[in-house]
Amino acid sequence: MIHHISHHISTLSPSEDIRSVTDLKRHTWEILDHIHTTGRPVFLTVNGRAVSVLLDVKEYEK
Repeated sequence: MIHHISHHISTLSPSEDIRSVTDLKRHTWEILDHIHTTGRPVFLTVNGRAVSVLLDVKEYEK
């Protein structure tokens, strides 16, 4: 699993793939669509610090 996520980190787009929890609350469907469309994880932050990673279930199951 760690190898799988590290593969996606190399293709990370910080302006698109790092979002705040507040953004997630306000734009849930947009962020989920982005995850499904790109196959890249989205890193969630609180006060500028990474706290969680959202990953498309199909990517997770690979």
